[in-house]
Amino acid sequence: MPNFSNFTCRVLRPLSLVAVVVALGACTTADDQGYGSALGIYRPDVLQGNVVTAEQVALLKVGMSRAQVTRLMGTPLLKSAFHADRWDYVFSRLSADAPGQKRRLSLWFEGDLLARFEGDEMPTEAKFVDSIAKPLDVSEPVKLQATAEELEAFKAKTPVAPAPPSTPAVAAPKAYPPLNAEVTK
Repeated sequence: MPNFSNFTCRVLRPLSLVAVVVALGACTTADDQGYGSALGIYRPDVLQGNVVTAEQVALLKVGMSRAQVTRLMGTPLLKSAFHADRWDYVFSRLSADAPGQKRRLSLWFEGDLLARFEGDEMPTEAKFVDSIAKPLDVSEPVKLQATAEELEAFKAKTPVAPAPPSTPAVAAPKAYPPLNAEVTK
């Protein structure tokens, strides 16, 4: 009669250990260069927060009211209920094909007036647009004009459509009186 406890120790325990290791390995996430890019999985850019440019920060002045700051910068991403005199403008970008971006700008108010502000160096509007723009493939210019031979070949391939049946004459549209009685010219 075979000894099942010996069989369990020798075969089933190592197999169960391998199964647990494989299952735990499947729970991990791959980095940007891992499985996702190898399988061609599309990962969209994720833009979150407020876009603040160097031009906006240059116009920001101590002593501005909250309404003026909101008109210039927009509504802040973070307004804390515990710190009513502090506004935080935060921006982040996650991309599969470009380095991530994180920027913040904090503003402090005394009453209704801006007391001070500090934060990261903000890009100009042009630099920001360049940083999020996808490069275009310009390796082969797009041909926008056909040669005479190509036009003739196209005409030869295109079947001539029969003329539409003649339609009865359409009556002239009805003239409507003007909306304003004073306009009678």
